[in-house]
Amino acid sequence: MKLYEEAISDFTKAIELDSEFIFAYHKRGIAKYKLKNYIGANSDFKKANELNPKLKNPFKD
Repeated sequence: MKLYEEAISDFTKAIELDSEFIFAYHKRGIAKYKLKNYIGANSDFKKANELNPKLKNPFKD
């Protein structure tokens, strides 16, 4: 669990440096999902999808 929390922190820092870093949004979303933060995960997946519509959002209907 601690690794996911560290990953979220690291990806958040990366996003602060580059707000269009798609990989960081996607991977942070995965870490949030693993911690059962489904709303936060969905938000990150949506942002990644906005930046690259070819990415799949697992929460999308």
